[in-house]
Formats: sequence, structure tokens, C-alpha cells
Amino acid sequence: MKLTSHKILKFVVKKREVSLAEIEPLIDKAFNDYRDYYPLAMLCTGEYTKCDWSVKGAAIKDEKVLASMFYSTISKERSVNLYTAPINPVAPENNKFHTTPKAELYFSSEREKRSDRIFSMAIGIIVGICTAILTVKLNLK
Repeated sequence: MKLTSHKILKFVVKKREVSLAEIEPLIDKAFNDYRDYYPLAMLCTGEYTKCDWSVKGAAIKDEKVLASMFYSTISKERSVNLYTAPINPVAPENNKFHTTPKAELYFSSEREKRSDRIFSMAIGIIVGICTAILTVKLNLK
């Protein structure tokens, strides 16, 4: 089973730029509150994705605040934890998330690992077959 954060990251990397409204269906609703948005917040603070959200021009580095902001935007709740939404909240369609080099490198590394594993298994199978053939040929004499 894939983690929610992995599904979200794969979606963002594939589309290059997505809105919060597009990501929202990928969020697993286990708690039906701000805690459901932690995977997305962790991707942003871990610099796998970038988002338009900021406080006085500075990027937000606290997962709880980001998760609260995302939940507030989607649910239209004005106050979530320490975050209070502005009187005129931004629509989820206008909040954009985009991929970063770190996310691209993550998937590139995973593809490389997968191909290395397949190559190693193929070599192992070929060596096993060759060994079996040589053993049979040498025992026949």
C-alpha cells in the first residue's frame, strides 16, 4: 500500500503544477480534520513540493500550521488551531503546488534502484542456469 504522501507527490510530479482542489481527492480522510492534511504539509516543509502559501513573504516551515491552513481552506472553517483564515479566504483552485528538483531526483533514484534490482535478478537467473547446465554436462562424463 502506498502512503498518501507518495500518491500526492507522484500526482504533483506528473502534472508539474496543481491546485489544492485537485489534490484534495487524494487526501485520505481518516480524521476529518487538519490531521488529514499532514502528508501534504510534510511534502511542502520537506521541500519535495513548493506552495504559494507564506506568512509575510516567508515560507511556512511548521507542518501543523500548514495542515491547518489547508484544512481551513478546504472546509471553509475560519479558525483551525492557531491559524485564523482571512475574511476573504483564497479559493482552493487558486492555491498552486509545484514540483521541486528534490522530488524529481527522488523518483529518478527510485527508477534507478528498480532497474538495478531487475538487472541483478536477471544476472542471477542467467548464472544459475549456466551453473546448472555446466553441472549436468560435467557429471555426464
